Amino acid sequence: MDPRTRRNFYASIGLADPIPPIALQRRWQYIDDRRPPRGDADGEFDSFDIWVNKASSWIGWTGAKCFDAKDRPCRIGKDFMLARDEDTFPVRWYFPDRFPAPVVPTRGEIATLLFLQGSPKADIQDIRKLPGAGNMTWKRIIALIGEDGVGPGEDTRSLTPSGLDMCHEYARRHTSARNVR
Repeated sequence: MDPRTRRNFYASIGLADPIPPIALQRRWQYIDDRRPPRGDADGEFDSFDIWVNKASSWIGWTGAKCFDAKDRPCRIGKDFMLARDEDTFPVRWYFPDRFPAPVVPTRGEIATLLFLQGSPKADIQDIRKLPGAGNMTWKRIIALIGEDGVGPGEDTRSLTPSGLDMCHEYARRHTSARNVR
C-alpha cells in the first residue's frame, strides 16, 4: 500500500489527521526555510536510519521543515545523506506555524522573478509585457526581494547579488510548490 493510501485509510478510522489540501501543501513550499526559527525544535531524527524509517509517519504531510546540526536546510534525500556523511545528525524539524507567514507570489510576480533571473538589468516596460505582469512596479518587486535587492533608478534598474539570490530562491520555491501532488 502506498503511503498516501495508507494515510487516507488511517485518517478514515481516526488514527491520523487527514492529508491537508493541495493548496495548503503548496503554500508551505513558500515558507522561507533558509534558517531555522528560534526556540526548541518540534522534534528530531537522531540518525539517518531513523529518518529513513520514521520520517513519513512522524512528519509526513505536515509541512515540517528540517535542519541539520549546522542549521542547513534538509529538503531532499541528498541533504539528509550529506548530514549523514558529515555527521551532522540529529536533524531537527519545525512545523510551519513556527515560521513567518509565507509570501506566495502572484502569477505575474513569478513571471517577473523568473524573467529577472535571466535579465538582472531590466526596464519596467519590458517586465509589464510578461503574461500576468501588466501592472508590475518596482515597488512590488522590492516588496518580494527586499530593498537591498534592487539598485537605484527609475524605469530601468539592476538587481544586486542578493536580489538575484532571492529570485533564484523564489524559483526554487515555485518549482517545489508545482511538484506537490
